[in-house]
Amino acid sequence: MKLVPDWHQCWRWHSMQGMGGAIGCLIWAWEQMPERMRQEFPSRWVIGLAVVMLIGGAIGRLRDQSKPPRPPISVPQPLNSRQPPCWPQ
Repeated sequence: MKLVPDWHQCWRWHSMQGMGGAIGCLIWAWEQMPERMRQEFPSRWVIGLAVVMLIGGAIGRLRDQSKPPRPPISVPQPLNSRQPPCWPQ
């Protein structure tokens, strides 16, 4: 896996800071839920979800997503100059 060239400065990126804030908001919202609702889901699931979201988001942000250049498209030349190349003979 190739990382972006300036990966060592990722702590400065607003997207990484926002992702951390979103995870913090998820945990805060969990703590603010009524006890009856929290009993339906184990707290391990919420913490696990937050960790998976954070790790997945960081990997997606740090991975170099530039695509290699595509080869040029070659267009076949018509066999007969009166017909386009896609018409049957």
